[in-house]
Amino acid sequence: MKMDIEIQKETNFPLLSRKRVVCTMNAGGQTPSRLSLTRRLGTLLKTKEDLVSIRHVYTKYGNDRVKIIAHVYNDKKSKDLIEEKYLDEKLKKQVEKEKKADEEKKAADAAKKEAEATAAEEKKEDAAPAEEKKE
Repeated sequence: MKMDIEIQKETNFPLLSRKRVVCTMNAGGQTPSRLSLTRRLGTLLKTKEDLVSIRHVYTKYGNDRVKIIAHVYNDKKSKDLIEEKYLDEKLKKQVEKEKKADEEKKAADAAKKEAEATAAEEKKEDAAPAEEKKE
Protein backbone atom coordinates (compact mmCIF):
# COMPACT_ATOMS: atom_id res chain seq x y z
CA MET A 1 0.00 0.00 0.00
CA LYS A 2 1.49 3.30 -1.10
CA MET A 3 0.84 6.29 1.10
CA ASP A 4 1.03 9.51 -0.87
CA ILE A 5 1.15 12.32 1.67
CA GLU A 6 0.46 15.85 0.49
CA ILE A 7 1.43 18.71 2.81
CA GLN A 8 -1.39 21.27 2.88
CA LYS A 9 -0.06 23.77 5.41
CA GLU A 10 2.97 24.34 7.63
CA THR A 11 2.89 26.81 10.52
CA ASN A 12 5.96 27.67 12.60
CA PHE A 13 5.67 28.19 16.35
CA PRO A 14 9.11 29.47 17.39
CA LEU A 15 8.19 29.89 21.06
CA LEU A 16 7.28 26.22 21.27
CA SER A 17 10.22 25.13 19.07
CA ARG A 18 7.96 23.29 16.69
CA LYS A 19 5.96 23.53 13.51
CA ARG A 20 2.46 22.24 12.85
CA VAL A 21 2.01 20.30 9.65
CA VAL A 22 -1.42 19.69 8.16
CA CYS A 23 -1.45 17.10 5.42
CA THR A 24 -3.74 14.72 3.61
CA MET A 25 -3.19 11.31 2.15
CA ASN A 26 -4.98 8.53 0.35
CA ALA A 27 -5.26 5.72 2.88
CA GLY A 28 -6.51 3.09 0.46
CA GLY A 29 -9.32 1.77 2.63
CA GLN A 30 -7.59 1.27 5.98
CA THR A 31 -6.63 4.04 8.38
CA PRO A 32 -2.86 3.88 8.89
CA SER A 33 -1.40 3.52 12.36
CA ARG A 34 0.22 6.43 14.17
CA LEU A 35 3.53 4.59 14.03
CA SER A 36 3.48 4.25 10.25
CA LEU A 37 2.40 7.89 9.90
CA THR A 38 5.20 9.02 12.22
CA ARG A 39 7.76 7.10 10.18
CA ARG A 40 6.41 8.33 6.87
CA LEU A 41 6.26 11.98 7.97
CA GLY A 42 9.76 11.73 9.44
CA THR A 43 11.18 10.65 6.09
CA LEU A 44 9.04 13.13 4.13
CA LEU A 45 10.09 16.09 6.30
CA LYS A 46 13.70 14.85 6.58
CA THR A 47 13.70 14.77 10.37
CA LYS A 48 14.04 12.10 13.05
CA GLU A 49 10.96 10.03 13.78
CA ASP A 50 11.15 10.74 17.50
CA LEU A 51 10.68 14.49 16.85
CA VAL A 52 7.36 13.94 15.06
CA SER A 53 4.14 13.74 17.06
CA ILE A 54 0.87 12.83 15.34
CA ARG A 55 -1.82 14.91 17.02
CA HIS A 56 -4.96 14.05 15.02
CA VAL A 57 -6.00 11.65 12.28
CA TYR A 58 -9.36 12.50 10.73
CA THR A 59 -11.25 10.10 8.50
CA LYS A 60 -14.67 10.25 6.88
CA TYR A 61 -16.89 7.26 6.30
CA GLY A 62 -16.76 6.09 2.69
CA ASN A 63 -13.82 8.33 1.83
CA ASP A 64 -10.23 7.13 1.43
CA ARG A 65 -8.74 10.57 2.18
CA VAL A 66 -7.26 11.05 5.65
CA LYS A 67 -6.40 14.41 7.20
CA ILE A 68 -3.40 14.40 9.53
CA ILE A 69 -2.25 17.09 11.94
CA ALA A 70 1.26 16.61 13.30
CA HIS A 71 3.77 18.58 15.35
CA VAL A 72 7.43 18.47 14.34
CA TYR A 73 9.79 19.60 17.08
CA ASN A 74 13.24 21.14 16.70
CA ASP A 75 14.75 19.02 19.48
CA LYS A 76 13.89 16.18 21.84
CA LYS A 77 13.99 18.41 24.93
CA SER A 78 11.21 20.66 23.60
CA LYS A 79 9.09 17.66 22.74
CA ASP A 80 9.53 16.13 26.18
CA LEU A 81 8.47 19.37 27.87
CA ILE A 82 5.31 19.86 25.83
CA GLU A 83 3.97 16.53 24.62
CA GLU A 84 1.97 14.11 26.72
CA LYS A 85 4.00 11.12 27.85
CA TYR A 86 1.28 8.55 27.19
CA LEU A 87 1.51 9.07 23.42
CA ASP A 88 5.21 8.25 23.43
CA GLU A 89 4.59 5.23 25.64
CA LYS A 90 1.84 4.09 23.29
CA LEU A 91 4.18 4.35 20.30
CA LYS A 92 6.93 2.48 22.17
CA LYS A 93 4.52 -0.34 22.94
CA GLN A 94 3.47 -0.46 19.30
CA VAL A 95 7.12 -0.61 18.18
CA GLU A 96 7.81 -3.43 20.65
CA LYS A 97 4.73 -5.32 19.45
CA GLU A 98 5.85 -4.88 15.84
CA LYS A 99 9.37 -6.15 16.65
CA LYS A 100 7.96 -9.17 18.49
CA ALA A 101 5.69 -9.97 15.52
CA ASP A 102 8.68 -9.70 13.14
CA GLU A 103 10.74 -12.04 15.34
CA GLU A 104 7.91 -14.56 15.50
CA LYS A 105 7.48 -14.39 11.74
CA LYS A 106 11.22 -14.95 11.20
CA ALA A 107 11.16 -17.91 13.59
CA ALA A 108 8.14 -19.38 11.80
CA ASP A 109 9.83 -18.92 8.41
CA ALA A 110 13.01 -20.58 9.69
CA ALA A 111 11.02 -23.52 11.08
CA LYS A 112 9.15 -23.85 7.78
CA LYS A 113 12.40 -23.87 5.78
CA GLU A 114 13.89 -26.44 8.15
CA ALA A 115 10.81 -28.65 7.78
CA GLU A 116 10.99 -28.37 3.99
CA ALA A 117 14.69 -29.27 4.04
CA THR A 118 14.12 -32.37 6.19
CA ALA A 119 11.18 -33.38 3.97
CA ALA A 120 13.39 -33.03 0.88
CA GLU A 121 16.14 -35.17 2.52
CA GLU A 122 13.62 -37.87 3.45
CA LYS A 123 12.28 -37.86 -0.09
CA LYS A 124 15.81 -38.33 -1.47
CA GLU A 125 16.45 -41.20 0.97
CA ASP A 126 13.19 -42.87 -0.05
CA ALA A 127 14.04 -42.47 -3.74
CA ALA A 128 17.56 -43.92 -3.37
CA PRO A 129 16.52 -47.47 -2.25
CA ALA A 130 13.92 -47.66 -5.00
CA GLU A 131 16.62 -47.10 -7.62
CA GLU A 132 18.80 -49.82 -6.10
CA LYS A 133 15.93 -52.34 -6.25
CA LYS A 134 15.46 -51.73 -9.98
CA GLU A 135 19.02 -52.85 -10.75
